[in-house]
This record gives sequence, structure tokens and C-alpha cells, in this order.
Amino acid sequence: GCSALKEISLPGSLAFIGSSAFSGCASLNEIVLPDSVTVVGESAFTGCTALASARLGGGLTALPMNLFSGCSALKEADIAPGASSIGAAAFAGCSALTEIILPEGISLIGGEAFSLCTNLTSVSLPASLTVIGDAAFNGCAKLSSVSLPDGLLSLGSAAFSGCSSLTSVIIPDSVRSMGSTVFYGCSSLQTVYIGDGAASVGDYAFYNCV
Repeated sequence: GCSALKEISLPGSLAFIGSSAFSGCASLNEIVLPDSVTVVGESAFTGCTALASARLGGGLTALPMNLFSGCSALKEADIAPGASSIGAAAFAGCSALTEIILPEGISLIGGEAFSLCTNLTSVSLPASLTVIGDAAFNGCAKLSSVSLPDGLLSLGSAAFSGCSSLTSVIIPDSVRSMGSTVFYGCSSLQTVYIGDGAASVGDYAFYNCV
């Protein structure tokens, strides 16, 4: 918790950043990960409450859990192609984040990955995506639309619960399962299309959509 640290320059030779390496650096306002970085540990930037911009290089194969959890000032997150997954709670509580574009190649969004990103209005999901984890977008109250890609196989429990601005959703034919409370409390939801591939819809999936 180097709470006064405002800037850091990472060398092009850097390959590894350990768990909680910059956690609690409450004055850090920007981070740029060079393409040389292939592994970042869990919670590397958790609680960096002044962090406004993050650019992640193409060397990362996965974004770890809790990577930017609680970074409440984060407005811009630029993810270069290369990673295949977004870890659990990677961006949870990033309440200043308004837009996220996930590059092609990402197949998994972990549980609570964008939970409580309360100002998130726009999400772009890649065609490579197959799994959206439990509560991945839970409580994203300003998210008004989302385009689920063909090829998506499963929607976890509470994946979009509490997305109270969401007005319509099309579940593609590729989706086989939808977990419980998946769209619970989506009080603005007016139109839902469920594709022909659905084999199961969980308990309370659309409860309180009034």
C-alpha cells in the first residue's frame, strides 16, 4: 500500500507481476502494461482508488481475479487482444467505468467480473465468448442493451441481475443453459427472445422483471 505513489514506468523486459503487487496504491492514476508482461497475479491493482486509466498489453493470456476490483475511479480500460479469459471480480466495483470492449479471443467472463459497475452503459462482447459467469454483470444499473454473441453456451446465475435499465435481450440459439436469477430485477425489460437451443432456464430467471 504505497499510498503516495502516483506514477510508475514498467520496462519492456518485464514478464511477471505478482499478486497484490500494487494493491492499495491509492494515488496511482495510470498503468500501462507492456506486451512483455505475460502473467499478472491476483489482486495486482485492487483498491487503487485513483486509477483512471489502464492499458493492458497483448502478452497477457488471462486477466486474473480481482485485478482492478474496487478501482472506483477507473474510466478507461484498454485490453489488447491476447487474453482468453477475464477473471472473477476483475473489474468489480469499478463504478466510474462507462464502456468496455472485450477483444476477440476471450472465451470466458468470470463470476462478478463487472459486478456493480454502476455507470457501465456499453459492453461489446466478442464472437469467441462461450461462458458468462455467475453475477458477471450483476448490478450494472445503467446497462441498457447487450448483444450476446452466437456461440455463447451458458449464462451463469444472476449474470445480469439488477440491470434495471436493460430493455431487451436476445438469447442466441447456441445457449444451452441459463442459471437461476439470470435476469432477476431487470425492471425495464420489455422484450426477451430465447433461442431454440435452450435446455434449461433456472429458478427465478426473470423474477421481478416488472
